[in-house]
Amino acid sequence: MNTRRILKVAGGALLAVVGLQQKGKRGLALAGLGGALIYNGLREQEDLPGVTSSGDIYLEDSVVLQKPLSEVYIQLRNFPSLPQILTHLDKVEFRGEGIFFKGQVPLGMLAEWEIEMVFDDHQERFGWRSKPGSMLDHAGSLTFQKIDENTTRVHVAVSYKLPRELMGVWKDQLTPERLRADLEAYKRKVERV
Repeated sequence: MNTRRILKVAGGALLAVVGLQQKGKRGLALAGLGGALIYNGLREQEDLPGVTSSGDIYLEDSVVLQKPLSEVYIQLRNFPSLPQILTHLDKVEFRGEGIFFKGQVPLGMLAEWEIEMVFDDHQERFGWRSKPGSMLDHAGSLTFQKIDENTTRVHVAVSYKLPRELMGVWKDQLTPERLRADLEAYKRKVERV
């Protein structure tokens, strides 16, 4: 075991112990982070699909739907419907002028972050990013392509900036395979209606 891995396990153990001794959300967060560091230190680092050289998670994929572009755009531009397509999201809601995402993170914890629109080219594409100070640094976009009157391609691109120590814990949560499965499930749901 190399020095870096030993430090991760030792540091994670210390954080977990301190977290378990504290009460409330802060203690839970410290214990969770400690567990993530231990997990990451015990397993061999490997190249993770969707992880860029800078350590960001970047995923993209497309799906073709047998629905008119205008119908698909209206449904997906309604942010509270995004958990239908991205299953790691639990809830998206409007609060005042903000749009808040809530989603599952490893170790059974929930994260919440506020986003802002970056662009919206009506019925072509729209994109968002998390606001500074959010719990999660996240960005995404949906692009719509009209194939014919009743067929639309939707291209999804999402990115997450995470500390490298947490990458291994996220590898099963945010993968190209999971995004593909999410898109296929969304396709089945939309085309059933």
